[in-house]
Amino acid sequence: MTGIRRYSLVLSVKRGQWRNKGGTEPTDKDYQRIRPSVFAKDGNTCVFCELTLSKGLEVHHKNDNHADNSISNLVSSCRLCHAVHHIGFLAKSGVMCHIPDISMTDLNHLCRSIAIAAISKDGDTAAIAALIEGVLMESANSFYTTWGTKNPADIGNALLALPDEAYLSRENVLEGARVVFHSKMLKTWAEGVSAVAYSSLPTSEWDGVAAQYLTESADEWESAGKLCETDYEGSKKRGGGSAQIG
Repeated sequence: MTGIRRYSLVLSVKRGQWRNKGGTEPTDKDYQRIRPSVFAKDGNTCVFCELTLSKGLEVHHKNDNHADNSISNLVSSCRLCHAVHHIGFLAKSGVMCHIPDISMTDLNHLCRSIAIAAISKDGDTAAIAALIEGVLMESANSFYTTWGTKNPADIGNALLALPDEAYLSRENVLEGARVVFHSKMLKTWAEGVSAVAYSSLPTSEWDGVAAQYLTESADEWESAGKLCETDYEGSKKRGGGSAQIG
């Protein structure tokens, strides 16, 4: 996605102005007219997670004002990244979890892959995806312990009630908070995305890709370990027997 700015993805709610023409997106002629230009500007790529789709992307208003359809205010977004900006609508679509080690964008990639694997005819891949989804969902328990809820809509309502200054600092308050999407709620969307973006990588090949990645990662760690060991031995020979590696 060279030349296209990537934006950070922060849990958000709709606090600004909705469309002022009294209709939904299909009836907003200005919005519909400019949509193709937005996708072309962004190379048919989500500016948050960098998923490229020839069709099926959505448009996000950066300044939260849906009446402002200027090209500079509009960016392309995949369905999941767009939903993260409107968590107040996700009561049935996902759960709030505490997963600080995975960014929201990476988690969206994972949720999308799980949803695609869930509709796969490859039983083993679907079963593994179900196990991973179960592990992710378990992290909702720690979120519930802290916040007293795991419903995204509840967090959305709390964000709506914040003063503007506090809302701008929400990322600090919600550090490690993530939305995990239910794969069943993504079934229809996953079918479309799979056909468009994953046609060259069917789920039957995912095991091989994972094995290759793990092998390459293991080789990298082994090389790094040998390098550290060499540096340490060299330091001892130079008289730095208590050298620290870090």
